[in-house]
Amino acid sequence: MQQLSKNFKDKKVVYINKEHKDFDFLYDDNSLNDYLEAQIKLGKKYIFIDEVQLIINWEKTINSVFSKYREIEIFLTGSNSKMLSSELSTLLSGRYIDFYIYPFSYKEYIDFNKLKNNFNSFKGYLDKGGLSLVYELDNDELICEWVKNLKNTVFLKDIVSRYKIKDISLLEDLFLFIVNNIGNLTNLNSILKYLKGKQIKTNLNTISSYIGYLKDAFLVYEVALYDLRGKQVFDRERKFYISDHIFRKCLFSGFDKGFGKILENIVFLEAKRKGYEVYVGRVKNKEVDFILEKGGIKKYIQVAYILSDDNVINREFGNLDLIKDNWEKYVVTMDEISFGIRNGVKHIFIKDLENII
Repeated sequence: MQQLSKNFKDKKVVYINKEHKDFDFLYDDNSLNDYLEAQIKLGKKYIFIDEVQLIINWEKTINSVFSKYREIEIFLTGSNSKMLSSELSTLLSGRYIDFYIYPFSYKEYIDFNKLKNNFNSFKGYLDKGGLSLVYELDNDELICEWVKNLKNTVFLKDIVSRYKIKDISLLEDLFLFIVNNIGNLTNLNSILKYLKGKQIKTNLNTISSYIGYLKDAFLVYEVALYDLRGKQVFDRERKFYISDHIFRKCLFSGFDKGFGKILENIVFLEAKRKGYEVYVGRVKNKEVDFILEKGGIKKYIQVAYILSDDNVINREFGNLDLIKDNWEKYVVTMDEISFGIRNGVKHIFIKDLENII
């Protein structure tokens, strides 16, 4: 946001970053209103506020300023999904455009680092993820230390303090469970059983609430299961994905990193960037990794690390063969040789994912 504000060279810019102590005096709508009114009288026309959700009732002032000064342009950022609540939508209805900013996609990664689109570049993205500050660090130890500190900061600032969380260790265990199980179908009862197996006392309501907090902080995403034959969504079973696969690299507790699951996470985030509704599919008791829907169009995607043998090939292509419609169907992998098109199902290199989504 600060970099964006520097593009306005006529010095008619107000820049506020609520993470800086310099702006501690802006704590509610009244103090914000007084400050902005004074700046507007000085001729400021562009208002930039980072982490605006840290100002109590900030939306009242923004609505007031926008109503009084139609020539003023306002840019806001926040790191909590409550900014997109129905209450806010009602208050600012028709007066704003919202953008969700994700970590870098693979294309953004190669553009930022001035790399060519090839398998080596994608392996670099697989290793370093989409958080650009990581690219300044030169070894895995520093990268993972930074990632863990980021996770702790989000926990404390956006979850623990906001929701008055008492059991921080439960929140940590729940997040680590999701990191270790991205792309696996699960349900609240299974998570409860796992936590109880670790001698952690909790209940379904608490688990559901804590998952909601992780979602609100944009750390995790939940994807519902859709039955293609019955044409219905099952609320109980779901998959989880995380905001960036670098968390998997640094927080995964097993021996096998599960690159296929990391690729799934990458495909999921790319679909969300492009505005798709995303579901997990089921057809004749077989799983389809992703059903993407947007504007009346559907796409089906299977994801695998590599098509290592005939069994894997038959499974990935075969599950899509069971879907009897004419929408596009793809198998996406890290393979460096093409498997072409089989019964209308097309093989795609993961590095070329943007071409199909």
